[in-house]
Amino acid sequence: MDNFRVGGTHWHVGLERLGGAPVPRCDPAIARVAASARDRPHHLRLLNAAPSAGLPWPLPLRLEEEIHCHREPGLRIYFADGCIAFTPGEDAVDVYVGAAPGDVLAGAVGAGVLYRLARTGVLAFHAAALVTDAGAILAFGASGQGKSTLAAAWLHAGRVISDDHVVVSRVPGGGGGFWVEPLRADMYLRPGGTALLPESLRAWAEPVADSKRRIRRVRAPELFCGDAQVIGLVILDASARGPASRMQPVSQAEGLMAVIAGNSYLSAGQPFAPPALLAAARDLVCHVPAFRLIVGTDLLCDARVEARRLGELFATHLTGAMPGAAFG
Repeated sequence: MDNFRVGGTHWHVGLERLGGAPVPRCDPAIARVAASARDRPHHLRLLNAAPSAGLPWPLPLRLEEEIHCHREPGLRIYFADGCIAFTPGEDAVDVYVGAAPGDVLAGAVGAGVLYRLARTGVLAFHAAALVTDAGAILAFGASGQGKSTLAAAWLHAGRVISDDHVVVSRVPGGGGGFWVEPLRADMYLRPGGTALLPESLRAWAEPVADSKRRIRRVRAPELFCGDAQVIGLVILDASARGPASRMQPVSQAEGLMAVIAGNSYLSAGQPFAPPALLAAARDLVCHVPAFRLIVGTDLLCDARVEARRLGELFATHLTGAMPGAAFG
C-alpha cells in the first residue's frame, strides 16, 4: 500500500510511502487507514530516513514534544520518532520517520497530518466536546482548567466526543455549519477525577503515566459520540468560582481569542497559520454563540446533580442565542 488515506467522517489526508516507510496504525474510534489513489490536494510524503540537520537524532523527546530547526531551504520540526520538513513553494510535506510509527495521529506523522488538515481549513483543538440533544458544545481552556473534569461529570447528563482533543471541520456542502470529531479516543483524568464519573464507569479507570486514569470509550460506547454538529463554544473560567455554575455571553473577539489559543498553528502565528485555517476560525466564531462558563464547586460534591444544572444552563443560553436549537 504505497498510496493510502487516513480520515474520519468529515476529513481526510492522502499519504504516499517512499523508501519503504511503514504504514502507521490508527485507532478506529478516531479515523481509518485505507489504500487509495494519490491524493495531491491533501498530500503527505512519508519517508523512512532522518535527514541531517546538525542536531542529534533521534532526539531525547517525549512523543508530544518538538524542536524547531530553521535551516535553508526551510523549517524542520523534530519529534521523538521523526521530523517534518517544510519546503517553501511545495504543496506536499515530507515526514521522515526513523522508527516504525505508532498511531497515525501521534508523533511526527500526526503533526504532518494535522498540518495538511490546517492547509484546508480543518481545525484541531485542545478542547473538550460535550454532546446535548441539540448538538455539540466545545469547551476551551488551558491545561488544568477543568476540561476533563467537566467532561467526566457531563457523562451523567449527556455524551462526550472527547475530553481534551478534537477536530472541527465544515459541514459538507457549505451552509456555514461545523462538525466536531474526536482526535483522541479515550478519556484521561487527573487524580480524584474518577469520583465524578457515573458509577458504572469508575471500575474501568486504568492507571497510566503521570498518576492519571484512563477510561477507554469501548468500555461504555453508549456514553461517547463519534461526531456532532457544533452549536456553541464555552470558555472555562476558574476565577470567581461559587457553589453553582453560571454562564455569561462573551464577544466574538473573546471567542476568537479562545479558538486561536486552542489551536497550535493559529497560536503560533505566521508562517504556521494558513489563511484557510484563520478563515475557518473566524467563520466558526461567527456561526455559533460563545459564553464564559464558571463551573461551580458543587460539581465536585454531586456531579450528577450539577451536570443536570449545566444542561439547563446550556438549554437556556443556547436556545436564546440559537432559536432553532432543539434541546431535550
